[in-house]
Amino acid sequence: GSTGNLLRGLSELGCETRFLGWLGLDDDGMYYRDTFAEAGVVIVVVAIVHNSFGYASGYWLTRLIGRFVGLGETEARTVAIEVGMQNSGMAGALSIGVLKSSVAALPANVFSIWMNFSGSVLASFWSRRRADGQTPCLIK
Repeated sequence: GSTGNLLRGLSELGCETRFLGWLGLDDDGMYYRDTFAEAGVVIVVVAIVHNSFGYASGYWLTRLIGRFVGLGETEARTVAIEVGMQNSGMAGALSIGVLKSSVAALPANVFSIWMNFSGSVLASFWSRRRADGQTPCLIK
């Protein structure tokens, strides 16, 4: 198909097909629809739970420990974003590079999409609420 032609063209240009495998394509340009259809809901739910746990644990542990070391709301929000936004790119690269399996990279790809969406939503939510509890004036 046209995707297979695209992959062959990229290979002729010297592009790595491993990167395309990380996107969920095999060397023939076939999507791993069956794999995602079978495990997609589980993958998405696990990604959301894992990401939510990262945000919550980063925030609440920083608030707890912050009482003793002088960290406040701003630092807790920062740590929550840092913990919640894990390195799914590395997971995808390891799946392709070490395991030689783009199917194994599928959870990392799903997590990457969810983490970027949820991180943006959380940052937007917190940007509308100052750390001291007052609503910021967004227009000056």
